[in-house]
Amino acid sequence: MNTFKLTSLIIFATCLTFSCSKDDSPSKINSELIIGTWKLTNASKDGETVSLTACDLLNTLLFTKTQISYISYYKGTTTVCTSSSSISKYSISGNTVTDSYQSKEIMMLDSTELVLKYTVTNNGETSVMIDTYTKQ
Repeated sequence: MNTFKLTSLIIFATCLTFSCSKDDSPSKINSELIIGTWKLTNASKDGETVSLTACDLLNTLLFTKTQISYISYYKGTTTVCTSSSSISKYSISGNTVTDSYQSKEIMMLDSTELVLKYTVTNNGETSVMIDTYTKQ
């Protein structure tokens, strides 16, 4: 009977050890994959899909080895999309890309798709944004 209890205890401890391993740690990002030009293809705000305009779909991220260029498009007073751009140095640590403006979680990165998650605060209200980009 004692052998049965001891065996049961060992099996329980083994199961507990393996079930408590940290599986949720972020996988290492291959930072070389981020280099290139990325076009916005999809966006969500607080889990709801954002309807993107033709100008929004022109928004571009251009990553080099050390810098990121943001090229944003918007419709001004005319029907033509107007662009503005900014450049910043960036770094990648774990699954986070950080530049001069903010940090964004890299939810997915492969040779064709980049998904970034970040927060924005507007009028005291914080929202979670998820942007999906396709490599050009």
